Amino acid sequence: MNTQHSPLLRALRLLLAALALVCAPALPLTPSGSTASAQSSSGDQVARGLFDEGVRAFSEARYETALERFRSAYELSHRAGLLYNIGLTEDRLRNDEAALAAFEQFLRDAPPDEGRRGEVERRIIILRETIAEREAIEAERAAAAEAARQAQDEARIAQLDRERHAAALAAREAEDDQATPVYKRWWLWAIIGGAVAGGVTAGVVMSGDTPPPRYYASDTGGVIFAIRTR
Repeated sequence: MNTQHSPLLRALRLLLAALALVCAPALPLTPSGSTASAQSSSGDQVARGLFDEGVRAFSEARYETALERFRSAYELSHRAGLLYNIGLTEDRLRNDEAALAAFEQFLRDAPPDEGRRGEVERRIIILRETIAEREAIEAERAAAAEAARQAQDEARIAQLDRERHAAALAAREAEDDQATPVYKRWWLWAIIGGAVAGGVTAGVVMSGDTPPPRYYASDTGGVIFAIRTR
C-alpha cells in the first residue's frame, strides 16, 4: 500500500467509526428471567433504574455520568448488554483502551447470536489500530527525547573530560617546574639575558659620551697623540 495514502485512509476509517458511534443507540438492558430469586429481582430493579439514568445522561452527552451509571448497573446485574453500553460510552470519552476492554468482554459474554457482534468487531479493529498508531507516535517521541538526552549527556561528559585534562596538564607543569633546578629554569636565563643586553646597551651609550682624542703638532711637523685623562 502506498504510504502517502495511509493518513487519508486512517482519517476515513475514523470518520466512519465516528458516524457509527453517533448513529448507534445504547443497548437496552435485558429483563431478568422469570426464575430469578426475589433478591436478584430487587437487584435487577436497581440496575434497571441505573441503566435508565445512564441512557438519559448518554442522550444528553453527559458521558461521565452515563458511564458511572452503566458501570454501577453492571456490578449489580453482570449482564453482557451493559458491557456494550460501557464500551460505547468509553469510546465517546476517547478512552480507547477502556472501550476496547469493554467491547472484548462483551464479545466473550454475549450470546453467539447477539445482533451487535458485527458492529462491535468492526469497532474493535479500529480501536486497536488507533491505539497502535498512538503508541507508535509516543514511542517515536520517547526515542527522540532519549536521543536528545544522550546527546546532552555526551556533550557534558566531553566537557568534563576537557576540564580534567586541562587540570592534569597544569598539575604536571607545576610538578615539573618544582623539580627543575633554578639554573635550568627558563625564566632565570631570561632575566640574565635581559640584564646582559641592558649592560651592553649602557656601555655603548656611555662610550658615546667620551670625546675624541686631541692632536698636537710637534716641532718637526709630525702629529703627537695626546692621551686624554679626566
